[in-house]
Amino acid sequence: MKNTLPLLAAIMAIFNLTPIHSPAQSQVDWMGAYLNGNKVGWSLLAVGPEGRTPSLLRAALDNPANSHPPLAEGPFYLLSKSSLEIQAYGSPNELSWEMLASLNLDFTLRGFRFEMIGKDSRIALAGRSESGRLAMTILSASSESIQEVDCPSGPLFVAEALPIYLAERLSKGEEIDGDYAIFEPHQLSCAAWKVTLDGRETFPSESGPVETYRINQDVGGLTSTLWIDESGRVLKEWAPLAEGLGYVSYTETADQARDLSFIHPMVSSATDSELSAVPTPDLLYATCVRIPERIRNSDQVDRMVIDLWGFQLEDPIPEGRWQTDLGRYRDSAPTEEFPMRLEIRSPNNAPLKEAVNYKPEDIPESFSRYLREESLIQSDHPRIRTLAKELTADAESPWEKALAIYDWIESNIRTEFRITLPSALEVLDSKKGDCNEQSTLFAALGRAAGIPTRICTGLVYQTDGFYYHAWNEVLISVDPEIWAPIDPALKQTRVDATHIKFGEGGLSDQAYLNQLIGRIHARIVEFDKHDPNREPDQTLRNQNSG
Repeated sequence: MKNTLPLLAAIMAIFNLTPIHSPAQSQVDWMGAYLNGNKVGWSLLAVGPEGRTPSLLRAALDNPANSHPPLAEGPFYLLSKSSLEIQAYGSPNELSWEMLASLNLDFTLRGFRFEMIGKDSRIALAGRSESGRLAMTILSASSESIQEVDCPSGPLFVAEALPIYLAERLSKGEEIDGDYAIFEPHQLSCAAWKVTLDGRETFPSESGPVETYRINQDVGGLTSTLWIDESGRVLKEWAPLAEGLGYVSYTETADQARDLSFIHPMVSSATDSELSAVPTPDLLYATCVRIPERIRNSDQVDRMVIDLWGFQLEDPIPEGRWQTDLGRYRDSAPTEEFPMRLEIRSPNNAPLKEAVNYKPEDIPESFSRYLREESLIQSDHPRIRTLAKELTADAESPWEKALAIYDWIESNIRTEFRITLPSALEVLDSKKGDCNEQSTLFAALGRAAGIPTRICTGLVYQTDGFYYHAWNEVLISVDPEIWAPIDPALKQTRVDATHIKFGEGGLSDQAYLNQLIGRIHARIVEFDKHDPNREPDQTLRNQNSG
């Protein structure tokens, strides 16, 4: 089951950037959104000072359905709405989200309400920014949780308000190059966005040539370019997402933006012309890591050695009993000549043989985070605790408890592609979800049962390449320390060796994935399969990079 969160985060990060004139001039702007020249959605931004807000914004502020929790008052208010239809798994999938925010005089964030709606799912956030911290309430499946988010030092913005601030500074002749702290609701975290002024450019709009500022943005490795006129209006935004895959948006009228049959006359020009003739891409396939080889029955792979290059991570790739970095070039970005070489091993039946029962007091403090509740891993909720107790009542060891939870998820949670923020309680209600949802529910039930449980994110081989994926690891022995992988979505208690782990942690720990999309290149060096009739592949065994 492919992980949609990396691409979802990438698209949402760039999809909201719809700057307009200074908020003193209350108005609404619309933009049409395109992938490879195909109309896929629209966005709008309404903004204005208190008492002079546009009607769309006023209606949102006065809507009783949005009254809980109350929005912090501010001198400016902002409403951003977006609707997107993407092709994934061969079918269209709709997603919409809305940000209602109050801003300070310098356009920094004071308070917000955010709602994201996907197929059979809805999650809402609300909060306020105070003294460099963001206090946030999360509403999911009729459950409310509180989370505080640490943010980078300096003023905090929402993505929709940052271009307003940049346009204001440009109008005064001030420098804008630098890092800006942005709250990203789709990842429940704050991040530093790098902004640089790339120069001036005459832009050929429908009404004639317009002098624009060209602004480059780097959002955790995802880059985009904005063309903004002197009054702050965005005429175009361009963002390459992967090889052969690009996003572009243009300012349009409300009717044009909402009409998916309307194609902006400039959509096939300049930067995006090479993509315009490509049919609407399946985003999961378009962002997978392709290799020339094909692995049949990949679930039988016991051991794999693979070279990876073309990317750079801020933190080292996780290593352990099942994954080892064989390369010597760990202090630089891996290249095709000097790649990162990983050896990955399947545990086979090792967890059953090596599991050692332990008591709660034996668990090291360093693992306590994998027992604690998180905003969307609601392991302390009575429903989660009750179910975990029932499922593990007859189990003795941590591994037996993990298997009991796995069996219940396999029997009761239907594997179905979804685009949403994964919430354990929401999955428990809907009884369906893909790898994100199933790994989140498994983590919540495992922690409620007293087993340190974590979410792993990375790549897994499926059919024709490596796709982004999420699975779990559970602590089955303290001394020696053994974390056993288990994959609810792919129905594997014996996790195959095509699982490449890049990170550990829940939604707020997965921003690193932006650095990987469209950048990773791979080649398989060797692999062994769980097949008594097949001799192990000895090619390049025990060699390392360079």
